[in-house]
Amino acid sequence: MQKRFTPEFSALMAQYCDTAAGLGNDHPITRRLWLLVMHTAPDWFVDEMSAMAKGMGLIPDPAYCDDDGTKFYRLDTLAEKLGVPAAEVEQHMAELRADAAAVGLPDSMLTADARDLHRAGVLVPGWRGGWCWYRNGEKRASITLEVGASFVRLQYDVADHQGGREGHDYHVGLSWTGCNYGGSRPWFLCPCCGRRVAILYGGAVFACRHCRGLAYEVQRETAGDRAIRRADAIRDRLGWQAGILNPDGWKPKGMHWRTFWRLKAEHDQMKGAGMQAWAQQLGIVEGRLDRIGR
Repeated sequence: MQKRFTPEFSALMAQYCDTAAGLGNDHPITRRLWLLVMHTAPDWFVDEMSAMAKGMGLIPDPAYCDDDGTKFYRLDTLAEKLGVPAAEVEQHMAELRADAAAVGLPDSMLTADARDLHRAGVLVPGWRGGWCWYRNGEKRASITLEVGASFVRLQYDVADHQGGREGHDYHVGLSWTGCNYGGSRPWFLCPCCGRRVAILYGGAVFACRHCRGLAYEVQRETAGDRAIRRADAIRDRLGWQAGILNPDGWKPKGMHWRTFWRLKAEHDQMKGAGMQAWAQQLGIVEGRLDRIGR
């Protein structure tokens, strides 16, 4: 196989090198450019880098693999391999997830969101069927769900690092709370700790953020990141599709018009602030690219 870099990868790598020289490796823009570099990297390049890191003893055996071969690692084993505290690895992983979200890259971790299942009409007693995750239009993983009055039964299997498959079959509790404008909202009860949460994170067992050892992605946020997060929170309250680049929806049934217009005005303000921050960050990078070409 002839090893070649794509023009997109080469251009992003040049951007990354120049930005790292000017802003440093720890700057948010530099970190985000590196994620884009790796996202566009040829498979052979990623495989060679992974093999090199493993040969240096920096990567442990994965805890499990999903259906498309993506490897997942335990936080404590990574910390042990790197010789650093687990809290440091946790903070770094939180930064990576926040940076990936900021540049629009998909999250590598499988998540089950009770709100998405509810909107899809899944959380009805007696419902049974499959729920799938996709990446770039291709199915990445799937799970079988069976819904009861107060639980969801999860059935799936995951690949281990030796190429085998391990089956899982267990119940996750369901809880419902009333909404201000009618209806009810579902919550999962974490099977590991019993916390009431909207989102469970995949692994050998689906569990809450706390049990998965994930930090909230707010400590290193920029003002633009916070504006986008607030806009997405408003979109969730209005029942709109997540993501400020998606079309806006309309007033939910039962909400007062005054409340709707207030929330929409705040949403538009936060969306504008987030877009402006993106434009400023892009301008910094483009400015450095101009200097490369001179």
